[in-house]
Amino acid sequence: MKTARHLDDLVAMIPDGATLMIGGFFGVGSPHRLIQGLVAARRVIVAMTHTAKGVAKVVEECTMPVTSVRPVSLVVTEMAVIEPTAEGLVLRERAPGVSVADVVGATAAKLIIPPTVPEYALS
Repeated sequence: MKTARHLDDLVAMIPDGATLMIGGFFGVGSPHRLIQGLVAARRVIVAMTHTAKGVAKVVEECTMPVTSVRPVSLVVTEMAVIEPTAEGLVLRERAPGVSVADVVGATAAKLIIPPTVPEYALS
């Protein structure tokens, strides 16, 4: 099996017409090689929804199987940008029209709130 070191190489490994499910269960259609290749990434950025059916998805501890040995560098949701640090999860930015209180209320994990949390720009 070819070992990929760049995202372009990883994408090239996915067969044409493949159906992929990232963040789901391993099995038919899963990007197992893609996930393994991401171990070599310098930064791991997670893009996800902040809640699912009213339940917070940003939590203190992962309850799903961990698919990477690399730590997450940044979490980006429709509500906020959160950076995991040695001290904890830092709220770096919030979506336009979303207050810090809204983010805190939709997050199960404790957040570190800096003195100012700017809105991120949507373009």
